[in-house]
Amino acid sequence: MSIHCGNKFVCHNVFRSLFMATTKPSIQRRKLSTSVVEHVKNSTLATEATSTNSIASDTIAMKTARCKQMHEYSQRLKAYALTFKKRDQGQLDALAIIEEMKQKGFQPTSQNYLQLLMGISLQRHRTHKQNRRMELWFEEFLRLELLKRNPWPKLKKAVMAMSFKGHPNMKAMFLKLDSVHTVQDSECWNAAIMGCVKDMQLLDAEELLKLAQDRNLANSESYQILIDVYLFLQNQPSASRIFSLMLKHNVAADFRIFESFIAYYMSLPANNDNYRTLDRLWQAVLLTSTDNIPNDMIFKLLSYYGLHGELSSGEQVYLDVKSRQQRLNRKCLGQLNKIIIGFCNKRQLPSALSLMYDLIGQGYNPSSRVLCKIIEACIDMDDREAAEQLVHTIQEVDPEAKLAQQCFDALHAQD
Repeated sequence: MSIHCGNKFVCHNVFRSLFMATTKPSIQRRKLSTSVVEHVKNSTLATEATSTNSIASDTIAMKTARCKQMHEYSQRLKAYALTFKKRDQGQLDALAIIEEMKQKGFQPTSQNYLQLLMGISLQRHRTHKQNRRMELWFEEFLRLELLKRNPWPKLKKAVMAMSFKGHPNMKAMFLKLDSVHTVQDSECWNAAIMGCVKDMQLLDAEELLKLAQDRNLANSESYQILIDVYLFLQNQPSASRIFSLMLKHNVAADFRIFESFIAYYMSLPANNDNYRTLDRLWQAVLLTSTDNIPNDMIFKLLSYYGLHGELSSGEQVYLDVKSRQQRLNRKCLGQLNKIIIGFCNKRQLPSALSLMYDLIGQGYNPSSRVLCKIIEACIDMDDREAAEQLVHTIQEVDPEAKLAQQCFDALHAQD
């Protein structure tokens, strides 16, 4: 029994020692394997992260390089666009850059094409080939700009630029724009009309005017563009036809339109019919203008009437201006003085004296030359009293007034 138990104890110890000998290394190997796996896993993740960061850095660098190159292309195109006005080579250089961009995978932007449009729009006397080039650039610009959320500001800018020197196909280009982005801007319609006029496409301009009328977008400037060009071409019937069309559509004529007609009739040979037409146009100016009449118009009318001996009409211009509490500037006053001298030369003393007294009453300084002319005319007409009364009035109004000695010499010439 004891031997059996002792053997049992010994066997227990042996099994224990064997168990411990076999299990401990096994545990160590599992711990070692786990550490290796973790290490490998971490190394892999680190490598992947490094690789990802490297790829991201390369992508950013590549994008930065492309942005920089695109900016350089844009700057070169802009620089060439500034040369379009004077030489064709700049346009050819710009075309070469556009082609190079496309070959290298760069898409020219709507802004690039807008710059080219603005550059070529300044060129005078374009050839057919250059006009076609401008049209193609407009089409590319339009296609790209319409992709944007708010294309209108640049679309309008393009139309305004193209109207500067005009284009043979201005009407077609504008209507193409209008078909894809309805134009409800009167200023833009007027620019399109002007673009037709600048290239002398007058029928196209009238067609655009009619379309603007149909949309209630035509204003006084729309009509004035055509009136001005017809008057410039000495085609008064067509100008009058456009003017009648304007009144028919209840568009009020403003000062500028009457000014254009006045300038036209002044350029014609002087005759009674033209004098009366000018009188009516002047009255129309007074009725339609609430602001001061420009001194330039007053000067031209006074000069015209004085030159052609229509002194009463010149006098009426002054009286109309005075009734509006508007004062004459120095140039206009000089022309009015010539009209007074004209009355003196014709011995129309009442008109000459009336104008002179009116000027004194309005605070204008009398011209010694004009005063002498009036005195001489009074003496010639045996009306010394009128001459003396005029001198006395001037001295009474302004005791410090210095009258030229020649005025007194004229007054006492026959004493």
